[in-house]
Amino acid sequence: MAQATRAYASRVSVNVTNLTPSAARLPVTSRNAQRPSRWPPLIWPFVMFLLVLAATGPNSLLALAATIVLVLGCAMLWRPGEPPILLYIFCFQWLQVSLLVFTANMNGVSVGEFSSFGDVEETAIWLSLVGLLIVAAGMRLAVGRWQAGELALARVQIQRTRQLKWLLLYVLALMASMIAKELEETVSGLAQPLQAVGALKWTFFVIFTFASFVRADASKLVWFAVFATEFGLSLGSYFSDFRHVIIYAVLGMVAAGTRFSPLTATGLAIVAATTLALGIVWTAIKSDFRHFVSGGQRAQIVTVDHSERLNKLWELTQELDSARLGEAANELAQRVSYTGFFAATIEYVPRFVAHENGAIWLDAVARPFMPRMFFPEKSAIDDSARTNKYTGLGVAGQEQGTSISIGYFGEAYIDFGRYGMMMILFAAGLVFGLIYRWALRGRYSRGVLGTGLAPALLIPAAAFETSVTKLAGSLVVSVIVIWLFCRFVVPALAPWLQKE
Repeated sequence: MAQATRAYASRVSVNVTNLTPSAARLPVTSRNAQRPSRWPPLIWPFVMFLLVLAATGPNSLLALAATIVLVLGCAMLWRPGEPPILLYIFCFQWLQVSLLVFTANMNGVSVGEFSSFGDVEETAIWLSLVGLLIVAAGMRLAVGRWQAGELALARVQIQRTRQLKWLLLYVLALMASMIAKELEETVSGLAQPLQAVGALKWTFFVIFTFASFVRADASKLVWFAVFATEFGLSLGSYFSDFRHVIIYAVLGMVAAGTRFSPLTATGLAIVAATTLALGIVWTAIKSDFRHFVSGGQRAQIVTVDHSERLNKLWELTQELDSARLGEAANELAQRVSYTGFFAATIEYVPRFVAHENGAIWLDAVARPFMPRMFFPEKSAIDDSARTNKYTGLGVAGQEQGTSISIGYFGEAYIDFGRYGMMMILFAAGLVFGLIYRWALRGRYSRGVLGTGLAPALLIPAAAFETSVTKLAGSLVVSVIVIWLFCRFVVPALAPWLQKE
């Protein structure tokens, strides 16, 4: 082993016996290298804040349980020097499950009084917290022990190539994403594979971010220009896509081991506050904006060009006042909190509709292997119809240009009940962890390529409300497309990405 790599390994206090000799010969000179932390940055101040909230309201036991679940999940899933996509999946769903508890506490009322679904929502939250821990345990078991060799190898690969080349890869992926999006609108039968191709843009954005914060000679100004461009392109879409560039940027920065100094913490606080503000504004204007971009049609389509959309965004934003923003903040909190439909499902199944004994999850697993061209009788996915069937709520559906799902936790309950659902959630966690492990340690993606692939592959699993039918299809198709990409495209166009 070369002295440079051993020196890096000593700084992170890990064993590098898994590192190949060719990787070990190259220097690692990151100004951001630091000893791996056993906990995510800033976790303990946040936990202290939650404990204060837990002690000052009528839901203290539930709030304390939510805080403990957060700590346990972070302990299982924090992997320093790797993209924290598994931790993000857990934490975002934890927020969706727990937000109502702390909001009710701050309002001085119980969850049952605060919720539209009464005391059954508290039951849904308890089941969801237990389920989240089980999903986290499945992910942790599947991904295995943290390996120092993977940490060092990705950084060694970054040091071989200057920032400009990583930027070029991102630009090429961006162009491919744009082409795939255009084709998606004309070749509907290949929508999912084309979406997987489009997601490669985020793979190389994460890698470019990783390189920009690992290399000591990288220009942060160039990185910020790319970030600002991607953010600008995301404005004006039918959905709130602006959040994606922020999420992927943070994932890349955390993987790079960026030091969380007071200045960095302040910057992250500003980013978080800006994201929250954008979310509130978007919540306030999205109905009017979507009506405009769809041409008045009740469909998730865009009928006007980008400049018109930006002008409309500005016009609608200028019309907002403090009262509407306050309403939008409450709407956003209710939108992020997503245990209500699960609660309605618990109330409705099996009282009015029997448990399905695995029918929903079996269909979700089988569906990706049944292309519509060979199985024309395959039913279309209609989340709102499923929600209405198992909750009796009568939510808006495709006729109104929307889709509202129960979420994969609720669907696990529909199939298997309160106890059986935990087994299927553990299996889901295993699948997430295995995909992550395959991306980072696979023969054709090991190292820095896997650092970018893992977030792009697993981001669909981050939302609590995701239907298992859509999630399974997305994961299966994405894994196949990514395997083909790593096996045939990368060796032909960028073989240096797979060299150790």
